[in-house]
Amino acid sequence: MALTDNTTGGRSVMEIGPKVKITLAEAVKAGDPIGYSSGWKLALGDGTIPAQLFAIAAGASGDVIEAAPAALIGGLSGATAGDLAYLATAGGFSATAGTVVETLGAAVSATEIMVSVRQNLAGQIVAAAGKLFFRDSGLYVHSSADGKLKIAADGTGTDDITLSGTITLDDDMITPTDKKVQFRDTGLYINSGADGKLTISSDGAGADEITLAGTVTLTDDLITPTDKKIQFRDTGLYINSGADGKLTISSDGAGADDITLAGTVTVSDNITMADGKNIITNATTGTKIGTAASQKIGFWNADPVIQQAHIANTSGDDATAVNAILVVLETLGFTATS
Repeated sequence: MALTDNTTGGRSVMEIGPKVKITLAEAVKAGDPIGYSSGWKLALGDGTIPAQLFAIAAGASGDVIEAAPAALIGGLSGATAGDLAYLATAGGFSATAGTVVETLGAAVSATEIMVSVRQNLAGQIVAAAGKLFFRDSGLYVHSSADGKLKIAADGTGTDDITLSGTITLDDDMITPTDKKVQFRDTGLYINSGADGKLTISSDGAGADEITLAGTVTLTDDLITPTDKKIQFRDTGLYINSGADGKLTISSDGAGADDITLAGTVTVSDNITMADGKNIITNATTGTKIGTAASQKIGFWNADPVIQQAHIANTSGDDATAVNAILVVLETLGFTATS
C-alpha cells in the first residue's frame, strides 16, 4: 500500500516548534499545508501556492487559526515508515509528487507523517551568499549577484552537469574567455579564442567531421587557411588556393561530367589552357564562338574585331576579291600581315 491522505477532516496535528496566528482567506482542515497567495490558502502542488505552514486547526475563510512550520500529522493510512510525503496537486498529502515536486516530509508509521516546510524549496529564497549543495561542496547552485545564477560541478563525475530534455534560452549564452562548448569528446567543440573569432573544430575521428544541414548564409568572407581545401564528396573534388592569386577548381574525373558550370559564366581575366588540353564541343547542337555580329573576336594575338563585311561573288580571275579575303584573314589573325 501507499500513503493515503485523510481528506475528511480526521487528521490529528501536533505542532513542532513555534506557532503563529494567521487569518484564513479560504477554508482549510487541520493538518493542511497552507501558503500565502492574496491571503492564507490551501497550498497546491501545481506550483501556484507553495507550502509555507501547516494548519494546526480547521477554519473557514476569515477565521484566525494557529499554524506551524513543522508538525507531526496523524490520521492517515497505508504508509510505510520512511516513505516520502509530497504536496498533492490539489492540496493535502500524497505518496506521489504533484505537478511541481514539493517534498514535505516522511512517514514515521503507517498513520503518521513528520512534515516541515524547511524541506520544501519551492518559493524559498536562499541568502545572498548561500549555496544549494548536492552530495558534496563541489556540486551546487549559487547566485553571486542579482540576475546571476551559477550551476557548478567540480568535474569529478562522468558527466559534470547533465541537462536533459529541451532547453530554451530567453537570452544570450556567453562562455568565459577561451572556454569551449564540447560535444562527445575534447576534439569536437565550438570555441572563441579571441574577440571576433569563432572556431568550430573536429579532430576528424568521425565519418563526417562537421556537417552543416540546411541553408548556410554567410554575411562575411569565408577564409580557408593557407593551402587548405573545400572538398565535395571525396578528396578528388575540391576548391583550393595553393598560392596568393591562384584558385584551383579540381576534379579527379570520376564523374560523367568532371566540372559543370551552369548559367552564364563571366571571366574577368585570361583563361589559360594547360598544355595538351582541348576544347571539346557537343556533337548535337554545337557551339558558337560569338553570338552576335557586333561581338569582337581575334586570333593569334590580333586585335579583336566585329564580323567582317560581306565579299561579293565574282567570276573569272578577280584579284580584288582575293585581296579582300586576305584582308579579312589578316584582320582576324588567321594569317600574318606580311
